[in-house]
Amino acid sequence: MEEAIREYYTQSEKWHSDIYTSISVKHPDIIIKTVKNFNSILNLNDQWNDVVLNSSSATIYQTFEWLYNWWNYFAASKSNSPHILLISSSGKLIGIAPFYIQSYTFGGFIIHRQLKLIGCGLKSGTFLSNAIEENGVSDYLDIIALNNYEKKVADAVVSYLSEYKNLFNEIDFQNVSEGSFIFKWLLPQLQIKNFRAQITKTDACPRLTVPRSIDIYLGSLKASTRRKFRQIQRQTEKYSNIEIIKVCDTNFLNSIQTLKHLHQSRWNELGHLGLFADKRFEEFIIHVCKIFFNKGWLWFKEAKFNNKIIATRMAYQFKDRIYDYLSGFDHKHFPAFFRPGMALIFTMIDDAISHNYGTVDFLRGTEEYKYEFSSDEHNNYDLMIIQPCSVFVIRKVLFYFLKTRMRLMFRVKTEIAIIKLQIGKHGKIMFLFSYFRFCLSRLRVSSTKNKRIYFKEEKIQELQSNIILQKQATRKNKNSRQQRIVKSVADSLQHARSEDELPTVKNKL
Repeated sequence: MEEAIREYYTQSEKWHSDIYTSISVKHPDIIIKTVKNFNSILNLNDQWNDVVLNSSSATIYQTFEWLYNWWNYFAASKSNSPHILLISSSGKLIGIAPFYIQSYTFGGFIIHRQLKLIGCGLKSGTFLSNAIEENGVSDYLDIIALNNYEKKVADAVVSYLSEYKNLFNEIDFQNVSEGSFIFKWLLPQLQIKNFRAQITKTDACPRLTVPRSIDIYLGSLKASTRRKFRQIQRQTEKYSNIEIIKVCDTNFLNSIQTLKHLHQSRWNELGHLGLFADKRFEEFIIHVCKIFFNKGWLWFKEAKFNNKIIATRMAYQFKDRIYDYLSGFDHKHFPAFFRPGMALIFTMIDDAISHNYGTVDFLRGTEEYKYEFSSDEHNNYDLMIIQPCSVFVIRKVLFYFLKTRMRLMFRVKTEIAIIKLQIGKHGKIMFLFSYFRFCLSRLRVSSTKNKRIYFKEEKIQELQSNIILQKQATRKNKNSRQQRIVKSVADSLQHARSEDELPTVKNKL
């Protein structure tokens, strides 16, 4: 086949033995190196990040530091094996496909393999936190392609996947943004090769296109949000015991622990386990954020009242974007006039304006506060890509049985953990009422998830149309009222029986 890739399986002198070399026939200058051990490419850290920095669609979740540590903390097991494609042209690294293969076994035999992106939700039933299990800790996942080389990278990846279909049964891409390389370049090429794609919308991601000044931004906000900002500004200036500080190196670990405490307290109060319910997430965040802090990629600030931390917010600052990642606040012990969470968001937006960032991304989720501050939204999708060849029916049935069993075990384990949490907070009898309320709220959230459509321009047009209609209705009512008065006066004048009744008619006028 012209598009095929011939793999030589010969050890390169320049590369580690866990890396195999492939050559594309369609593009003879393209070389693909398949990495099967993440530790063998530690020396490529800088080259990897250079491609990320010079890729228009790559985010901080594609950096070497994020993906390497995710692998070590979440996915390093016998059932998972790295399958990273390093794509080079004329000796220059132009693309990276951070794949891994997850194997499902039954009775000691592998019955199904999925090709996934490093950083995704494992869906293996091993984590207590539902957010980690279902959606992973990475908001955006993608293949990395150097600018102006997207077509070559897409051709190379598709050719590789077409030639080595025996390595996997299906491809599971999670948290793929609508502006990603996968959507723009890879998916059309896969469909040409008769791969079938099942696309599911998963999350809305509100974001703010950063304006030139804070005054322009405030002018674009709703009047109620603008009033809140002015109130926060006045109170911060008036009281010296309110302050917003930047987390420094000396108290970094203490600040992480404070964030954990505030985050968990808030989510536990609502009945959820919280992200820090799993120890591995805490260790991962501490490790990654320490690296990001040293590289200048971390935005981390706290709000204090009487020297007590009442809110904290952590974001990543990378290229021209700020990613609002994690927050926590004390919802019980701070004055009502000072909204610490909102104050930190305004501070983050102000910093984005002063440092000329292009976007503040509020990431996945449709919380109301995100839409108060954002200007638009974009969507994430899950892509299940199925090979054109058929799969043995028995193996497929066994796979779905195994997957259902794993998900059921995970649900049971999660519900037991939530019930224990509710018992600890409300007692062995009263927890039934709180758990029932929690289940109802969870049903409401799941029924409305991903159904909200938010387009600011359409809302403005709708508002303007309503105002015009109201004015027309008011004018119509006013005209009809005037007509009734004139008619009434005319009738009174016509039926006035004497001059004594004329003053009464005059008063009506």
